[in-house]
Amino acid sequence: MQRQNGLTEMFAQACEQLGMRAFTPNISAWPDVVVLDSKRSLLAVDVVDETIEPRDRTATVSLNRKISNLRDDIPMIADLQMVRRVLMPGSSVSGTVLLGADDVAAGIWLEGWPQVEVSIEALDEVERKLTPALQFAEVPIRAVTDAGADARADRRLVLDSRQADIATRTITDVAILRGPPGSGKTLVLAARARWLAQNNPNWVIQILCFNRLLVPYLRSLVEEKPNVHVSTFGRFARAQGHSLNLSEEAKADADLQKSINRGIVPTLDALLIDEWQDFLPAWTTFAFATLRPHRGGALLAGDRIQALYWDADNDKALAERAVEEIDLTQPYRCTAPILHVAEALDPAYTVTGIDDAPDGEPVDLVWADSPRDQADAVAADVKLLLADDRRLDEIGILVTYKRLVGAVCHALADRDIPYRLVKSSGADDYQHGLPAVTVMTVHSAKGYEFAVVFLVGLEGLPRPDTAENARWGRVGYVGATRARDQLVITYSKDGHYLDRLRALPNHTRRWTWPDDYPEGA
Repeated sequence: MQRQNGLTEMFAQACEQLGMRAFTPNISAWPDVVVLDSKRSLLAVDVVDETIEPRDRTATVSLNRKISNLRDDIPMIADLQMVRRVLMPGSSVSGTVLLGADDVAAGIWLEGWPQVEVSIEALDEVERKLTPALQFAEVPIRAVTDAGADARADRRLVLDSRQADIATRTITDVAILRGPPGSGKTLVLAARARWLAQNNPNWVIQILCFNRLLVPYLRSLVEEKPNVHVSTFGRFARAQGHSLNLSEEAKADADLQKSINRGIVPTLDALLIDEWQDFLPAWTTFAFATLRPHRGGALLAGDRIQALYWDADNDKALAERAVEEIDLTQPYRCTAPILHVAEALDPAYTVTGIDDAPDGEPVDLVWADSPRDQADAVAADVKLLLADDRRLDEIGILVTYKRLVGAVCHALADRDIPYRLVKSSGADDYQHGLPAVTVMTVHSAKGYEFAVVFLVGLEGLPRPDTAENARWGRVGYVGATRARDQLVITYSKDGHYLDRLRALPNHTRRWTWPDDYPEGA
């Protein structure tokens, strides 16, 4: 079996070198490898047991049956010509159908493969069917209060070709994945974990993150892959028999040295880190030390603008590593008005691909006389949204400071609106999608998203005139970009951030509580 897998991998690499897409479906009824190329017909490949005689028709008959199954399961390719190849480990056979390892290396398998134009639609449909690891079974939350929500939701369901390429590429050592909010960094990580697990069921694949509340969501994306594990860094390090400081860079560096002196055992075949900008360099170095070389490598996803806890020198952990930098440029989550508002919060922010973001409703700026009145305005708005058939679980209320939570919860309770207050201490019990409005701090909301977000307390954030204040300023940026379709920002006084947002008349609307609300709201 190992020799069969080796020949399959060898063939897939030969295709990759020629710029072709080679897929290895984990479905026994389909061919072992299916090769796609827009300039040729489809190529179906099977790897047979080396004990089968070259003249035995069993191999070719089996492949014909698999091709028939593939055509039945993917009707769009029923009329496309399917070229056959059978690989035989250890065989010295040479031919256009039956091939040995030397034939693969020599490129003989290309002979007799006709050049035929294949539609992009057919190729995309085949790719979607052959790569279930790159699709997610989540039911998209359908917004009902703005016309473009359905189309935007459809665009978020399946990885695009750029994202799929990243998820399935060979990473020799370390790859850094960067991109604007909502560009699919987390989904690419999860898709890569699933793809690696599907093709390497004996590997140990680890996803790490900083935010405890992000763990249940990440687990939900890979739950059908038992060899993919998800954990915060702290729990992962303790499971390895080590303990690193989780709040101070100098102490974490000292703890790392102690761990190195004791010895760190490589236990992982592939490493994926989400929200990497929140990792201290010592954590990354420790995680690298647990990684077996020449396997799946490490993929680290992050966005420096979303660093809320410290401005650590992440690159320090990359010294002496072979690093590949990858950029995602297409934002899918947020609408263009939401991204324009997020970008306007600080001149230092630049959102890549903002002009390609989907259109949507302007961002609502709601003035209220006090923080308590802000909470009343939010609760009234939620009530109106629910009356307009918006679901409870589509709504997130994010506060910039914990002290604002009480007023928000009290206002929701006064209007009999079901809600749940989510804290990091309850991360293990957190389930997204329950019938209740979610109330949480922006820090806890990292990695999550909602169709509608109410951001409360923006005016209380300090001006970004020092390094520490700049991090607090990013709270507004992170909070705003948790919204997919609609963003409502409440405030009680003018300030640095509100001045900037009011200068965006094409992307914002201004309201006053309670004057602009229906009577009795």
